[in-house]
Amino acid sequence: MTKKPGYAAKPLDGGWGQDNAPEKIGDAVHRELSENSDYVHKVLTFLDKSGYKFAPKYLGIDDQSREMVEYIAGYVPHGQEIPPETWSLSTMESIFKRIRDLHDLTAGTELADKSECVCHGDLSYANTVYRNGKAVAFIDWDWAHPGSRIDDVGYALLQYLSLGEYESDGGPEERADLTLKLSNAYGLAEEQKRQLFDRMLQSLLSTRDKQLESARLGKPSGIRLAEAGVPEHMLKRHKWLKHNERTFRQVLK
Repeated sequence: MTKKPGYAAKPLDGGWGQDNAPEKIGDAVHRELSENSDYVHKVLTFLDKSGYKFAPKYLGIDDQSREMVEYIAGYVPHGQEIPPETWSLSTMESIFKRIRDLHDLTAGTELADKSECVCHGDLSYANTVYRNGKAVAFIDWDWAHPGSRIDDVGYALLQYLSLGEYESDGGPEERADLTLKLSNAYGLAEEQKRQLFDRMLQSLLSTRDKQLESARLGKPSGIRLAEAGVPEHMLKRHKWLKHNERTFRQVLK
């Protein structure tokens, strides 16, 4: 696909993941391919055919051998630029219902391989498009992979609730209560809730390992994360969660 007359390429910045040099041309995002692109394209195509509206459509490869995905208009929070309305319980509950839809749609498919389902792998504010305070789509599916429901949910809870990063007036008790409410919105079984705290702890450490490995391999996003101290910040979040372990386990038991 060549660039249409009248459509200027607009670089898309924000967030850490600029390794693929994304730019907007018309109604599409053009990005360089990654090692996981083929799998991601299959996932997005499957979700589109299944009627899942919370992911961009895969549009093919352009004449520069870049992938093209649907551009979804809206607001994507980065850093501390998180509008208060995105914190509403109803908005966050809707997000976790859409995560459940993703997992249910892909469970038992070839894309899930021998795992439970397809996981997005990097669910967070920075990978969610909002309009009028409501979430409308998950973007940046680069880390999509076959995996377990509870791992995807656990990482999402860490990110959407900013566990270990944001101290609300309600303290850890409020964060633990929201963890339970969003787990219920997803529909986690009781046994999964009992496993959830340990999975969140593991997720912080595994995410840190991925970031350090990315930096070691010389990837720009990994280097930026390391220089900003994000891997070490993951350890601080892990420490916060451990410090409040009793509170979370009592709520999730």
